[in-house]
Amino acid sequence: MIKVTTGGSVRLRATLGQDLTGLSVDFVFVPVNPTTADDQGYELDLAGGTDQVRVATVVDAPSGLVEYVLTAADTAVTGQYRAQFQFTSAAGILQLFPATGWIDFLVEDYAAPSSFQALTDFCEPIRAIMGDFTSPYQFEDAALTSVVRSAVRMGRAIGYGITGDGQSITPPVIKPCDLALISYWCARMLLGPTMKSSSWRTRAMSTRDGSQLDFMLELENIIYYMENPTMLSSFQSYYAWVNSLAGINVWGLMTEMKVQSPVATVTIGTGGIQINTT
Repeated sequence: MIKVTTGGSVRLRATLGQDLTGLSVDFVFVPVNPTTADDQGYELDLAGGTDQVRVATVVDAPSGLVEYVLTAADTAVTGQYRAQFQFTSAAGILQLFPATGWIDFLVEDYAAPSSFQALTDFCEPIRAIMGDFTSPYQFEDAALTSVVRSAVRMGRAIGYGITGDGQSITPPVIKPCDLALISYWCARMLLGPTMKSSSWRTRAMSTRDGSQLDFMLELENIIYYMENPTMLSSFQSYYAWVNSLAGINVWGLMTEMKVQSPVATVTIGTGGIQINTT
């Protein structure tokens, strides 16, 4: 079952198994009431509406590859739909794909959460990081929620835990930086097992694929800087910045540094800067 949110778009592709040169192909879909659905064909309007007919795109005519991209108008109404590609062959015979059965898709409501609590709330940001945009997705919802659950239980999200039913994070994630850190950690965990590369070589040419090292390093850098925020651009702490300016361990040579001014006393110490205006 292909899922899409209301007003969303998804690309549907199929190989019809016939040379489509010179032929046009339609994508036909109809709303379905699952309680009364039968196997008589997509042309039965089981929900009381009408068949929707759209012109499909022939991507590769000789191989029979076609596609249709569901538009926001197609997915405006929630519910379950059944679809088929149809065309008239060169012999004048109406052809259907699939020949038996349907392409099923489900349009669901989606409201952007103000807080992220259910594990399924994290599926979209993780897919965005992984570039997993096209249905059928590379990673199913069950796989993504399993990774989120494991990441939290392994301490990758400090201050958060998993509820007793294993389906939610507690407390809810409200801060964008926490959402980002959890999502990046999950993307890192998903990418790890696929890092293995392969290559082959002949006298004339060679190829190598499967390596995503650059992406992995980028993820690890992002995670590092999110877990270790810097006070100043190139320094991990104010302490390190002061030492770099003096060229010596200032904090080891003096207890505190006071700057007198007409209106305030500024005290610089290992705890930071304190200003006293009394």
